[in-house]
Amino acid sequence: MANKPKGQKKVKRITKLGRPTKYIGKEMLPKIEKFVKDRVSKTVIPTIEGLAVELRLNPDTIYDWKKKHRTFSESIGDLLAVQADMLQTLGLGGEYNASMAAFLLKNNHKFKDKHEVDHTTKGKEMPAPILGGASTVVKTE
Repeated sequence: MANKPKGQKKVKRITKLGRPTKYIGKEMLPKIEKFVKDRVSKTVIPTIEGLAVELRLNPDTIYDWKKKHRTFSESIGDLLAVQADMLQTLGLGGEYNASMAAFLLKNNHKFKDKHEVDHTTKGKEMPAPILGGASTVVKTE
């Protein structure tokens, strides 16, 4: 075996371990719908992690399938829409901790806190600057 010239590094190949997942979307879609309906009927917020437990899948598999398969992604999107709706209505209604609902909405559903700052005084414009509107300062000796 020949020696490698100095400065060259050995390149490591990264291979995925484990068997590849077998996508069975047509079988999954009715199961997702049933899972969401069951959760809603019990006033329990549906989650992707809960779905993974129900389907006996790793949550990473669900996220991976969501990226690769359009119809599966739409079903997961429906689950997330129901989740956001329940977080809003039940969080505001007092059935769930409002702070926790707000936290989940911000982190999982792109909700944001909106801060408005009134740069006026009780709706009136602020007084003129101290310099009386002068744009330059002249140095005198």
